[in-house]
Amino acid sequence: MRQKLWRKKKFVVMAAAFACIAALSACGKKDTDYNVDVGNGDGGSVQSKYSIPESCDTTFDAGSTGLKEIRLTDSDITVPNTGAMYVAPVKMKEIDPEYRKNLVEKLFDTDKGVYVYYDMENMDKLSKEDIQEYIDLYEQQKKADPSHAANYDSDIDRMNRLLQTTSKQRENAGDYSADEYMGTVGDLEYRISFPQEGENDTLFRIKEDLLQYRPMEGATGVFTSSLEEYNTGLGDEYGELESDINECSLSVDEARQIAEEFLSKIGGSDAILQSESDLCWLYRNDGESDQELPVVVDGYSFEYIRSVEDQPVSDVAVWTADNLRQANGFVNVPIEKYTIQVDANGVIEALWNSYLEADGSPQAVELLSFDEMLKKANESIAAYYTKYPTSYKQIAFNDITLSYYLKQKEDGSGFEYVPAWILAEYEDPADHELPEQVVILDARDGSALDLMKLAEAVGGISSATE
Repeated sequence: MRQKLWRKKKFVVMAAAFACIAALSACGKKDTDYNVDVGNGDGGSVQSKYSIPESCDTTFDAGSTGLKEIRLTDSDITVPNTGAMYVAPVKMKEIDPEYRKNLVEKLFDTDKGVYVYYDMENMDKLSKEDIQEYIDLYEQQKKADPSHAANYDSDIDRMNRLLQTTSKQRENAGDYSADEYMGTVGDLEYRISFPQEGENDTLFRIKEDLLQYRPMEGATGVFTSSLEEYNTGLGDEYGELESDINECSLSVDEARQIAEEFLSKIGGSDAILQSESDLCWLYRNDGESDQELPVVVDGYSFEYIRSVEDQPVSDVAVWTADNLRQANGFVNVPIEKYTIQVDANGVIEALWNSYLEADGSPQAVELLSFDEMLKKANESIAAYYTKYPTSYKQIAFNDITLSYYLKQKEDGSGFEYVPAWILAEYEDPADHELPEQVVILDARDGSALDLMKLAEAVGGISSATE
C-alpha cells in the first residue's frame, strides 16, 4: 500500500482569460510532419489531430489555492504513437473460490495433487514433508554460517520434535476458501498466494527456498532481481558482477515465449511488454563470514503492464504525491502490472497486480484539442488543489504525458480506463514513477480526476499499521 497530491467577479474573470491567452501562446510546435502511418484509428496521429505541440512552458491560474504559482515546463511532451484514443470499461475482479480454483487448475498439474499451503506462522498445520524441508534448509544454513550453529541447532531440534509428534499429511485444496495453495509443475513444487483483504498482489513461485533450489557454498540465503534493478541500486550493496554473461541455456526470445504463455494462463491478455532484463541471483551470508559471494546472472525478468488497444496505461504513482500523503496511512491507486522471472526450468516466480477485468469493449472517443485542454486545466487544476491542498508554496510541473488512467464512472457502477493528461513534478525528470506532485486530467473534457475518491473506490487507502 502507498501515497501523493492536488493543490469572482468581472475583473477576476477577465484577468483569468488574459492569463489563459498568454499561457496558450507559450506552448509551441516545431515544424514536424505528423502524417505518418500509425496503424490505428484514422491513419493520422493524435498529435496532429489534436494539435499537440512538442513542448510547453505555461502557467495556470492559482485561484483560491494560496499557491504563488502553478507552472508547467516540458521540452518533450509525451504522446502515444496512435491514431485514436479509447475508453475501456472495466470492473473489480472477484477473487472468490471459483476464481482461485480455475486459476490453480490452469497453473498446476492437478493430477499430482493441489494442497493448502502453510508457512512457519502456522507450524501446527505443517505436514511431515514440509517440516523435513525446513530441517534441510536449517542444516544448509548452519553449514554456511557456523558462527550461529547454536541458533540453527535450536531450530533443528524444535522441528525434529515436531516431526516426531505430527501425523499431518498435506491438506487437500478442498473448497478453495484458503488464500494459499501448493502444487506441482513438471518436476518442481510451486505455491500461489492470492491477495487477502486490502491487497491486490498475487504471487506464484517455487515452493522450495531459493537457496535449496539454487545452492551456493558459503551462502545462507539468496534472492533475485533484474539486472536493471541491480545496476541502478543493489550493486552498491552486493558488489560487482562476476560476469554479466547470462548463463541461462534459453535465449531471451525463448524465455519471453514462456513468460507470455504464463501471462495468457493468468488472464493477462490485455497486457503488453514494458521491459525485459537479465535475471540476477544475489547470494548473502548472514553470519560473521567475510567471504564475498558472486552475483550470478542466469535467466530473465519480464515486466508487462495493462494496455488499452495496445497502448500502455500510465504507471505514475500517486502515493508519493505531497497532497495525498497521510500521516497514518497510504493513498494509492494500484497499477496493473505483471513481473515474470524465467530460467531454464520455466517460470520460477511471478508477481502480478490484476484486480480489474474487462466490462465491455473499448470505444473510440474524441479529445479536447491541446489548447482547449489548457483552458480547462486553468480551472480544474486550481479547483483540485483547493480541495486537496499541498504543503508546497508553488507547483513546478516538469512533465506532461498523454496516456490512459483509471477513472470511476460517474454513476459509481464501475470503472473505465480513459485518455488522460498527466501533469507531474519529478525530483528527477528521468525517473517517471515517483512524482512529488501529480494532477491527472480527463483528456475528453479537462476535468481533474479525484484521486482520493478513486483510491477509496478501489480499496487503495490503508492505515500505516496494516
